[in-house]
Amino acid sequence: AVDSVRQTGSTMKPIGAYALAIEYQYLNYSSGLYDDYVFMMPDEDKPGQLKEWPRNYVGAGIYSQVAVPLVHAVKRSLNTCAVRALKMVGVDASYDFLVNSLHITSLTEDDKDYGPLALGSMTHGISPLEMAAAYAIFGNGGKYTTPHCYTTVEDSSGEIILEKKVNSVQAISSQTAYIMNRVMTQVLNSADGRGTGQGLATNRMESLGKTGTTSDDKDHWFMGLTPYYVTASWLGYDDPATLTVRHYATHPPTVAWRKVMNVSQRDLEYKSFDVPNGIVVRDFCVDTGMLANDNCPTREKGYYTEDNMPDVCQSH
Repeated sequence: AVDSVRQTGSTMKPIGAYALAIEYQYLNYSSGLYDDYVFMMPDEDKPGQLKEWPRNYVGAGIYSQVAVPLVHAVKRSLNTCAVRALKMVGVDASYDFLVNSLHITSLTEDDKDYGPLALGSMTHGISPLEMAAAYAIFGNGGKYTTPHCYTTVEDSSGEIILEKKVNSVQAISSQTAYIMNRVMTQVLNSADGRGTGQGLATNRMESLGKTGTTSDDKDHWFMGLTPYYVTASWLGYDDPATLTVRHYATHPPTVAWRKVMNVSQRDLEYKSFDVPNGIVVRDFCVDTGMLANDNCPTREKGYYTEDNMPDVCQSH
């Protein structure tokens, strides 16, 4: 949990691509991202030939070739959309944010690329501890706090003999953190049932998160948040080997997280996440990602800031 580093798969998308895309106002909660391959890459299995990249993990890698609202791209964990978001942010800005704002220590210069920063295929990986600390920003108003297991140690007379230095800094705005928070609730509680962690929300308590799976199913992750806890859950072998459990309805890290949270929060008072000033709630058109008008056939609730809202839908 502290020392082992493993590739993170799609749990990288919120911290490596989407949060900064919203923070920099390249995207908003419902911005459309085109679901199709982004690059042609050398095919290592067929020397001299190119292949479409990235492929989507879900849906047998098929591209829908339509614009997908950001919130739907996250809940369905579409690789294509995450790479497009990272293209807007830029790999240098993403890498700098992960290393200098979220204090991830295991990235290398070779990880300044779309695969590592958007899809979690980095050289070494990240420890569950550092992933938990990074995800805490989405439940803590955008603040990053040094992970620690003690604050002070005192002797028998009450004199402090050890004191942990804990820093807390604003990594992203509280508004961006809350918008990403609302985006990731859809992973567990989607109205259309397409969230990759659908049906695995905790009892009694508001909850959200992001699933992650690496190449050849060697690592399964779930990053979960409630108003009380942020948790990194990982499943895999010490010596990486393919895991046999693929179906998300039985996704073991997510199931384990839910069971642990249900016990640990059983006697806690109900809480919800704080809503920062400046959040605007409006319905958006699911077809276009724009603000819904009276004629839009399908609409959902969206979360925005006044200076980063879509225009009103003109297609209906």
